[in-house]
Amino acid sequence: MSSVSEGVELFRDILSPVGKFLSGIRITRLIVRCSVGGSDAAQTALQYGQMNAYIYGAAALLRNFFHLQIREISLYSDFLSQKTKLFFSFELRVSVFSILRAAFSAVGSFFRFVLKKKKKVRKKKTNSLLQEE
Repeated sequence: MSSVSEGVELFRDILSPVGKFLSGIRITRLIVRCSVGGSDAAQTALQYGQMNAYIYGAAALLRNFFHLQIREISLYSDFLSQKTKLFFSFELRVSVFSILRAAFSAVGSFFRFVLKKKKKVRKKKTNSLLQEE
């Protein structure tokens, strides 16, 4: 049981630096262009709705984790084409400061975890020695 709780504690300690790193990432100049096609008008309309949900859902998800600057999202139906075409481009920027901050935070979290574990082991040894006497 203690190994599971220690694993959860280590995972929680690691998530903090990852969050700090992700907050330092900037996605700029995002351009998404999608031409939705299908075999008939009804299928094109259904695929248009699906692509709309995918694209705007992905943009909302990205905004939750990164600084996101959208330049253009263009989604249109093409009733003459049988295929859906997707084009996207973006610029990804990461500052050296955010990388270093996350790295130092991760190392610090790991050392705190190791020190807590050593403290627990010492406490167990002390308790077992006291019980033997």
